[in-house]
Amino acid sequence: MKKISKKTLNSSFWRWWYGNLTCFSHEHMQTFGYMWSMLPIIKELYPTREEQSEKMTTYYPFFNTEPQIGSIVVGITAGLEEARANGAEGIDDEMINGIRAGLMGPLAGIGDSLIVGTYIPILLGIALGFAEGGSPLGPLFYIIVWNATSIWFQKFVYFKGYELGGSAVELLVGQKATAFRESVLVMGQVIVGAMAASWVSISTNLVIAQSYDAETGSVVVKGSSITRSAKIVISAKAVEDVKITYSLKAYGDTDDVSVTQQDEKLIINQSAAKSKMTAKKGDKGNNVSYVLFPESKDASKMTLKLKVDSFVSDNGKYSGVYVGAFQTAGDYLYNSVSFRSTGDGNALSPYWIKHDTKTPAKDGNAGNGSPKMAINQDAVYEISIEKKKDNTYYATFKEEGSDVINEKTFKSSDSYLLPDTAAQFGIAINSAGATVSDVVLTDDEGNVLYDQNNVFKPKTSGSEALKVSALGSVMKAEETSKEGYISQKKGDAGSNTGYILLPENKDLVSMSMTLNIKDYYITGSAAKRTGVFVGAFKTSDSMAFASLGFRGYDKKVNTDALSGYWMKSNGNSGNGSPKYEVETNNKYNVTFTRTDAGYVAEFTSLGRPLQVDANGVAKYSDKKEFRWKDMVLTADDSVSYGIALVGAGVEITDWVAKDAAGNVLYNQKDYYKDAGAAPTVTAVNKPVVSDDRSSITVSWNGEGAELDGKYRVEVSTDNGATYTEVDTTAENSYTYSPEKTGSYRFRITGICGTEVKNSMESEAVKFSLPMTAPEISAKSGDASNTITWEPVPDAVSYKIYRSESRNEGYTQIGTSTQGTYTDSTAQNEVPYFYRVTAVGTDNESNQSAAVSIMATKGHTGEYMFGSEAAVMKVVEKSNDTVIDKEAHIKWSYDKAGSYVVTSGSDKIMSGKTSAGDEISADIPLKSGRNEVKVEFTDESGVKTYKKFNFVKLDKYDIVVDANAAKSEAVQKITRDETSADVSEKPVYATIADAIASVPSDNKEQVVIYVKNGNYHEKVRITTPYITIIGEDSQKTVLEYDAAAGKTDPATGNTYGTSGSASLTIEAAANNVTLENITVANSFDYPKETIEGKMAVALLTRADQLVFNNVRLTGWQDTLQADGGKRQYFKNCYIEGCVDWIFGSAQAVFDDCDIVANRDGYVTAASTDSTRSTGYVFINQDY
Repeated sequence: MKKISKKTLNSSFWRWWYGNLTCFSHEHMQTFGYMWSMLPIIKELYPTREEQSEKMTTYYPFFNTEPQIGSIVVGITAGLEEARANGAEGIDDEMINGIRAGLMGPLAGIGDSLIVGTYIPILLGIALGFAEGGSPLGPLFYIIVWNATSIWFQKFVYFKGYELGGSAVELLVGQKATAFRESVLVMGQVIVGAMAASWVSISTNLVIAQSYDAETGSVVVKGSSITRSAKIVISAKAVEDVKITYSLKAYGDTDDVSVTQQDEKLIINQSAAKSKMTAKKGDKGNNVSYVLFPESKDASKMTLKLKVDSFVSDNGKYSGVYVGAFQTAGDYLYNSVSFRSTGDGNALSPYWIKHDTKTPAKDGNAGNGSPKMAINQDAVYEISIEKKKDNTYYATFKEEGSDVINEKTFKSSDSYLLPDTAAQFGIAINSAGATVSDVVLTDDEGNVLYDQNNVFKPKTSGSEALKVSALGSVMKAEETSKEGYISQKKGDAGSNTGYILLPENKDLVSMSMTLNIKDYYITGSAAKRTGVFVGAFKTSDSMAFASLGFRGYDKKVNTDALSGYWMKSNGNSGNGSPKYEVETNNKYNVTFTRTDAGYVAEFTSLGRPLQVDANGVAKYSDKKEFRWKDMVLTADDSVSYGIALVGAGVEITDWVAKDAAGNVLYNQKDYYKDAGAAPTVTAVNKPVVSDDRSSITVSWNGEGAELDGKYRVEVSTDNGATYTEVDTTAENSYTYSPEKTGSYRFRITGICGTEVKNSMESEAVKFSLPMTAPEISAKSGDASNTITWEPVPDAVSYKIYRSESRNEGYTQIGTSTQGTYTDSTAQNEVPYFYRVTAVGTDNESNQSAAVSIMATKGHTGEYMFGSEAAVMKVVEKSNDTVIDKEAHIKWSYDKAGSYVVTSGSDKIMSGKTSAGDEISADIPLKSGRNEVKVEFTDESGVKTYKKFNFVKLDKYDIVVDANAAKSEAVQKITRDETSADVSEKPVYATIADAIASVPSDNKEQVVIYVKNGNYHEKVRITTPYITIIGEDSQKTVLEYDAAAGKTDPATGNTYGTSGSASLTIEAAANNVTLENITVANSFDYPKETIEGKMAVALLTRADQLVFNNVRLTGWQDTLQADGGKRQYFKNCYIEGCVDWIFGSAQAVFDDCDIVANRDGYVTAASTDSTRSTGYVFINQDY
């Protein structure tokens, strides 16, 4: 027998007293305070986290009441929870929440009147008396008495609620309690009134009103009524101005009626086999359905077009469609234009509940009147019904295209329903079908309250290949283009982009829907910019957007097909974390919400998990936050919420849009109704547990499903005693992922909307959740590899598996009882992959994530670098780019040994040297590039080398000199100049200006010679065939200090990663060469604290680019070798700390120094899956 301890009850009470308003919001009110107070009780009564989590969800529904007296509800539910934990029958979530919900309102009324409205004013009145003359006794009295009595009272009712449990309800809201409350209120009013008369004095010039003008709101007072000593009291009650949302809604027999949207028309079908319209006053008729607007004093006139599609033949002459004003309860009065199945000349006529004073026997009966005529089955009828100011209803009807208008006035002399009687405009229908269009509802001044053709619902625009259709409750959308893209930069409309968007509405703040991606018509790298995008869009001007993208990006290329995708603050569109693969034919629920900081996209996979970690733990939900500072979109932009499609097909259900108060502005279910037939389940097969024990798959046989016909899947963990619904599916199988070990049964039911066919149950299947998989690491040795891991709880041993392929072919090679295993059968220089499982007494984990390692004796190359090699100190050196005929170097080593100097294949000099001795060499240069190599061998035989790239520059076209003034008259470039005299060339002070001087259609190589200096500028090259050669790789520096998270002063937006580049070579700038220069990003990575510290030095997007003796320096993301194009880096120095070489280029790094300035990953290539190579490294020094 479980019993809540006194300590736990006290803890629960104090949590309520102190924290009943914890995390208070208009959405949840006191919900989280309630949950916090119940937490210690749940923890004591239920031992496992699974049970605790399940029981806590009982208290998640909305709760709000007067908090002092509300403590009794917490006490009551504590008692009920204790009873439930001990197996009491009838106590479940529904029962507990029924009591909570049932007591909220009454207790709020009791508490507000007795405590807030009576007791507190009494205390304050007494305190005011004590406080006269400025005495502190007043506030002290109130603080002490209020807290003492409040705590005592709350604790008393809390424990009384716990003792009484559910029986406390009668005590609180029964007849005796009502009498007690009323007596206390009377006494309180007497006391408060006496105190007010004694201590409160109000003087005013107002007097009692003699009259009130309701139309203008003016209080009119006669002057003779005003006296010098008059005391005036004015009391008023505000009439709430209720905002009405005008939409058509089904009433009456809702089971037999369906309303579906087709294009701009409503298709109404009422399928009752037998029915009859209201025949007399007070008679509701038989199986009559209504599609009506809400009751409103403002609604004055309704117009529409209607075509009768069918009558149910079995119902004979009693079927009909009625357009007019109706009561759906009480007297069931109506005035209408009727279309009845009589098949005669009376079928189309006015029809109403008549007021017949001349013939009492007929008074209150329904009947028709002139004008009367037969129904033209092929005709569309235009109908109007209107409230007139003379207190009559006026109706007209005519065939579309006809000039003959038929009229009927419903007067008080012949109709019971008059405009001053409450009624609703709309349609009544029984055993019939009709198509309705162009419905308009207006007030008496002609202001439109509802326009069917201008309803707040999604509209399509953009691509002509976009097709939207209804499939029952499903919106099916397809944009079938084989090429195209969503907007890629500010102002770019994209190509073949189709939109399904709700109208712009400043009140709309949240949108949710369920998506099922059916097809991608564009895949691979081209699909980086295509797919299905859910979010907020501008379809003009900037074309900016923020969305969750479901792209057709081939997962073999990368795994970021499902990710945030938006127009970033730098004006370019791109994606961002979190990133996952997209699964077609898998449902995703997406909620897109506007916040003060931007937008948030929350998404959940309703089928397959987004991700499964090394321990087999599945992740189904995540979110993406879009901040204003990271977007082109601003908080002031008017946007449309919805979907953009390029080359993709999707099925959409449950699309709902809401305002900040939670009011529904659009609900897809209002327009897309369930249709079809429920399937019959004929057999359910035995459930199958997956090999990795991550899921159970149940399959079944069924027949007869049409359109929205689906199967409801339910699961039971108590051998079928109770079932919980987990999903609905149109498939004949379902994969369920249990969260705990146990026995599982499934029940499958055929359904279609409210139609339910038969149910069948499966056999029970036992499921054992696998143990936690180890996290392993590896270290290589000579003909051996050692695998290590941290101990796994409950593991008694471990199995070790090995393969020469990462994803398959694993065989067990051994076991271990410790957290280590040495594979002594490994062969040197062979890469192996290892996995480990943890083994318990009666359970086992899945295999761990693979780790790769290669056994080796170690490698000794011809040359050594780093700590084991001699250090070469360069004392003097010519600039890398020279005009003279020779270059000069002076250097020394910290060790004794021998050296050899070569230039190309020519040996320049050799000799021996002692440590610290200086060596000089004068090297003759040929025109163009001269690769000079200085090799050194110390006395122990260790060899090292250093290369120098000297360029004898005989010909160039433009000069850049940081110390020179920009020439006023820029000379045109001529191709026949051969002189090396700088004075004959155009001279610029910046690299950007020099590049800009080259014609954009340039087709011959233009050489720009950059003199030594520091060039603080951000440069972008868009012109092909340009060579930039610096005077010296360490003295000629192009640098800028932008970073992804920094603000670009030119735009006011953040740069973004690619936008931070100091030098960008765009895709059009093929055949560009850089030599003997430093390109740096000088952003202070170690000291800056901003978010977004990615800072690119060089961004390359073009083809056939060459970089020789170029120094690239930065920290995170130094080199973005991108664009999928061919790029060659020779003798370069590339420095960074985090992914500092990344992108999609086919790049070769030949004899480059790759230098880490702190720990971090070197590369993050994103090579297209269609290419056999991405980054290639040759003779690198790391």
